[in-house]
Amino acid sequence: MRPYDGRQRRHGPWQDYGKLAVEEGAHAYGVDTSVPESEPGVHPYGIGRDGSTVTAVMWGRMGHLTDAPVPAFRKTTTTAVNRLDP
Repeated sequence: MRPYDGRQRRHGPWQDYGKLAVEEGAHAYGVDTSVPESEPGVHPYGIGRDGSTVTAVMWGRMGHLTDAPVPAFRKTTTTAVNRLDP
């Protein structure tokens, strides 16, 4: 097995999880990733803002886009944006 050198990472398909109706807006996405000789991973990302304050929410687990708990992740992103103090 070759050591991981940072160039071997391959990004696969991504999914738009949609806009979130919170404060000045937020959006959620998911990325399917894999590293050679390793398990695939799914990584949802959410970003939103309230005034000039921005937050990013990141999460990950082994699996594919179909394995991501999208409703729970959207709720977590909404909660994080609601707690911002502009």
